[in-house]
Amino acid sequence: MRSIETIANVSPDGKLTVQLPYDMPPGNYRVVVAIDEAPTIDEFPLESPSLAATTTTEDAWEFLNTLIEMVEAPDD
Repeated sequence: MRSIETIANVSPDGKLTVQLPYDMPPGNYRVVVAIDEAPTIDEFPLESPSLAATTTTEDAWEFLNTLIEMVEAPDD
């Protein structure tokens, strides 16, 4: 069994679309879906295959740094 965390898109007709890692062989799989009800960040649309294919490591680090800046540390 393999666990993958990714962003999914649910269309109005209830279809779920996800971008899987490129090393995932094509085929039919039994899957378990757990949905986090917190909203996603729309600044970096991962559901676009062309964006996923052309994103550089530098772009990914820039995105992660943006996310880190959005996190507020709890008061101790």
